[in-house]
Amino acid sequence: MSLQPNGAIIRASSVNACDAAESCLSAGNVSAALPHEEFFLEQVAGEGMSADGIIPLFSRGVSVLLFSRGKAEVRINGKSYSAETGTVATVIADEIVELENVSEDCVCAMVSVPSETVIDFPSPADSDILTMTMISPVFTVPGRKMALVMEYYRLMQTVNADRDNVFRWEIMKSIFYSMMLEICDAYRQYGTVVGKSELLRHEQLGDELFRLLSRHCRTHRSVSFYAGKLNITPKYLSREIKRITGRTVQEWVNRLTIMEMKKQLNVPGRTIMQISEDMEFSSPSAFVQFFKLHTGTTPLKYRKSAR
Repeated sequence: MSLQPNGAIIRASSVNACDAAESCLSAGNVSAALPHEEFFLEQVAGEGMSADGIIPLFSRGVSVLLFSRGKAEVRINGKSYSAETGTVATVIADEIVELENVSEDCVCAMVSVPSETVIDFPSPADSDILTMTMISPVFTVPGRKMALVMEYYRLMQTVNADRDNVFRWEIMKSIFYSMMLEICDAYRQYGTVVGKSELLRHEQLGDELFRLLSRHCRTHRSVSFYAGKLNITPKYLSREIKRITGRTVQEWVNRLTIMEMKKQLNVPGRTIMQISEDMEFSSPSAFVQFFKLHTGTTPLKYRKSAR
């Protein structure tokens, strides 16, 4: 089967929950946006669900799709991956995800959390999750690992249902963090990148770029730097990455830079001066201007709202 044109999971971090929910309803969809303070858990494919399409889900932040049975095709920003039992797909904000050719026995669960939740994770999981997502958003793990990951998912469902628990949010974050540690460990030990052997040259180029970004985005923000590392021209690199991902190299650099900025701003005691120097901005004012340009708010306002 294939989805209708509106049958996509759309990451819309730039809109608030109410606006996204209104858009969802006006389009004839029944699912709401992910509130900033909440987890969103949903089964997106499985028994009893229509085989003609999957309800669109509008969320902000990091989403994990867990395929515990059956087969499907996962499209992330137009790039197609095969999903089967044991496949994990991890997606960050503002990416478009579609499921196609979903088998009748396919079972897929999803959990979404605000980006800040992942940024707040203690090391090493935060960098592992974001790097893993950029380099290999879809991969497979052994059945025993997948079974353990699904146990965490079911535990989150149980805790989430206990609305009288005043510590529910903190417990959910802890369980999700544990689940992501298991996923990262599985990725390191057993992860088989879906479709890796079939990658074309320009797709391999994309993987090489993201590896470089994960190492250098903290201090290098020019396209020419990454093109030089890959021994190609900035024009060629930009054209190929735009074709693969739908975003330019500069957009990816800015995106990862903002993630790193937010991560640093959430470290208690770190000053704007210290962070700007560590990230090799020319001055604290340049740091503030960059952050405001790409987020619409200042670092200090972001820090206050994140607490």
